[in-house]
Amino acid sequence: MRDNGNRRCRLRQTVVAAVCAFMFLLAGNRTVFANDYWMGDSAWSAEYYVVVSAPDGGVNFRRGPGVEYDRLISYMIPNGVILHVTKEATASNGNNWGFTEYEGMQGWIALTQVSVTDPPVQEIRQEGITFERVVSGGKEHGIVTCHDAGGNVCWQYVTASYDCAQCERVTGLTVQNGYYYLVEDGTILALDETNGQIVWKNSEYAGAALEKGYVFDDAGNLYICGYMGPDLFVADSGGKSLYRKDSFSEKFYWPYELVLKDSDTLSMHFEGTQDFREGGQWINVDLNKLGIR
Repeated sequence: MRDNGNRRCRLRQTVVAAVCAFMFLLAGNRTVFANDYWMGDSAWSAEYYVVVSAPDGGVNFRRGPGVEYDRLISYMIPNGVILHVTKEATASNGNNWGFTEYEGMQGWIALTQVSVTDPPVQEIRQEGITFERVVSGGKEHGIVTCHDAGGNVCWQYVTASYDCAQCERVTGLTVQNGYYYLVEDGTILALDETNGQIVWKNSEYAGAALEKGYVFDDAGNLYICGYMGPDLFVADSGGKSLYRKDSFSEKFYWPYELVLKDSDTLSMHFEGTQDFREGGQWINVDLNKLGIR
């Protein structure tokens, strides 16, 4: 299991080296990281929000400030999405680009395709429980708050503060099994939905959760992927680890969406593929073969 992950890492390193060499020829003395984002000395700090308002319906999300950099995702960030710009840099054509975060990743957008707007209210409401991810000064933390029917605060849980990274380090999930689930720096936490107390933790997951990257089955088991690994992790309703798979194949990677097709089949969507396939790769996992039933 670990060997598969190591082989995938070596494959990525080979791709990284090839991309870096190519991008160096295009970008002169810029520094490019194929599996990361560009952050050179010429970037300067910024602090404002923008809304995507591009004529063609969206803005590309790139690894560096310029069209010569690879896209982080295969699709455009659509119009109407509000983004937090924390740095700016000037591209080789003289246009300014903004450094921001989208779907747990950090990268660059062309500021010609957005408009300045007011900060959004960043919260996800789940049956009286809200999750707010707060990002400020290069740090992030999460706040889980339970409200009663009158809007009064019943309880609140605040995570520790972490340095911002390529993927989100605090992510709110949902209410299930009488718990509110969240991921804090790679650890799955289950909070008692009645009082906010931690019922159990599972640090064996050690991944970065995504909005579409988890599902629950009828038994209350949590199936969750990590964008940079593991491909799949399963924990029961009591927090016990049932299954972990770092990598299903070197041919696809960066899982970000799980769908329970039926009681026996889990569909997984991977963004990255060895053959750079547009739209990524879907696979089906037979849950009867995982050895957890």
